[in-house]
Amino acid sequence: MTDLLLDILLKVITSIVSIIIQYKFRIIQRLKRLWAFINNDSVKLGLFLTLKSDKDARNIGMSIGDSWKDDNKSVRIITDSKNSYSLSNEDYTIDIHRLPDKEIGIKTSNIEIPIRRVEDKFSEIMGLFDRTKDINIEKLSLSALFPFKFEFVEIKTSSNISVENYDIKLKNDKWKSEMSLNLRNRKQEIMINSDTRTEMHKIIKKLFKP
Repeated sequence: MTDLLLDILLKVITSIVSIIIQYKFRIIQRLKRLWAFINNDSVKLGLFLTLKSDKDARNIGMSIGDSWKDDNKSVRIITDSKNSYSLSNEDYTIDIHRLPDKEIGIKTSNIEIPIRRVEDKFSEIMGLFDRTKDINIEKLSLSALFPFKFEFVEIKTSSNISVENYDIKLKNDKWKSEMSLNLRNRKQEIMINSDTRTEMHKIIKKLFKP
């Protein structure tokens, strides 16, 4: 057997082995993902919103507290000032801060929720802000810490994808949203930035299903 034939044979064998390994890892990853849904493992969610409002942080926080009380939730005030207001219920905490240009930033603490209830929880929080008057949501950011790890990721770069350190960044031209997946963490985190809740709902539906 000539060196050329041997070289060709080795390349063919290497390619076949690579395909088998990739296929195996994809199956394992899919099984882990499916098991997380069957077992209804917990996801940690964090939400950040940027609003346009003439109200100060205290007024918005008090309105949110009133909505929680209407839902029979206990309310505890943590920080109380005109430009910075924090409150919590038995589930999570909300921090509200005045930003420049008549903007308000609202951030939730990480909320631990079963993976099959992610969409419902997002709708519940959005409903909370809908009931708060004089609020115009400009931007939404959602972080989610998955209960499984992406152990084998094959990255094929394109015009819409960039890889920066351990972050895979995707800009979706259809949804006009930006997403990034951090591969460094033991349990990996995805970040979604969107201008509308409709887009965010669509992305959540696709991400959090078997």
